[in-house]
Amino acid sequence: MDHDGFVLSRLYWAGAERLVQERDHLNRINTFPVPDGDSGTNMAFTMTAAAEAAAAPDPVAGHVAQRAARAALLSARGNSGIILSQILAGMGQTLKDLEVFTPADLATAFARSSELAYRAVAEPVEGTILTVIRSVAETAQGLKNARLPEFLSGVTASARAAVADGPRLFPKLAKDGVVDAGGLGLAFILSAMHDALGRQDAAHQLDLQTARLGIQVAQGGALKAPTPAKGAHWGYEVQYVQRGSGLDLAAMRAALQDMGNSLLVVGDDTTVKVHIHTLAPQRVVDWALAQGDLDDLTFEDLDAQAAEFRSED
Repeated sequence: MDHDGFVLSRLYWAGAERLVQERDHLNRINTFPVPDGDSGTNMAFTMTAAAEAAAAPDPVAGHVAQRAARAALLSARGNSGIILSQILAGMGQTLKDLEVFTPADLATAFARSSELAYRAVAEPVEGTILTVIRSVAETAQGLKNARLPEFLSGVTASARAAVADGPRLFPKLAKDGVVDAGGLGLAFILSAMHDALGRQDAAHQLDLQTARLGIQVAQGGALKAPTPAKGAHWGYEVQYVQRGSGLDLAAMRAALQDMGNSLLVVGDDTTVKVHIHTLAPQRVVDWALAQGDLDDLTFEDLDAQAAEFRSED
């Protein structure tokens, strides 16, 4: 059976709503790559932006998927949010020319999502959201001929199993007594999409618009970066959007690689989202400014966030 843009929009809304509901739980179990307790907030912020972009009435599935992907890229926050934006980018790229979609189309989309998610991360770690989307993509291939409810049920079960297996693959999670927050967030999205098939769009929109009021993300914009405190361990999370023409993502990754860690460089040749953890934020900003125009420049003190997260335990 074919499904249109209205159905796809409903699925995005449901995923965003569930992340908002589970945000605090995801924040509490966020210990990787930095124990700063913001994965739930970052994923909710990113998915909410996608859902809002997808909400404009449009029966064409490709239009909805592309709007959602673009909004997610520009609004993505943190490691988990940016990886989520790449999962949505895979859907946008795969569905872009389709008026309606089928489970077989979603299976192809998830394969592309997995590819983009892994490509985005300089040093992929198994047991995280990366493993979860890969497991989902593999499971989806065997469900191409299923009806949409059975398809979403199957990939949700696969996501949950991959989340549960995460501590075995990544000992840090086992040591911390948690599962990966990003991977669990993705499982929540898929579960919510399945549950949404029998619900009404208006209910999603009202609930989400009310819940989103609690999401706060610090905005930057200053061209002078803050200086990490003496003895800082994590430094600053620096994020920005680079705009231009002919932007080379591989060259940007290579140039930024030695300026920090948790590097993510995603987008296309005109718009690139960059995320990095660094002890030299001014060096990152100076290099970025030399490349062209910057938008949405933000700084987050990771040591302060980690200390606050520990104090709440």
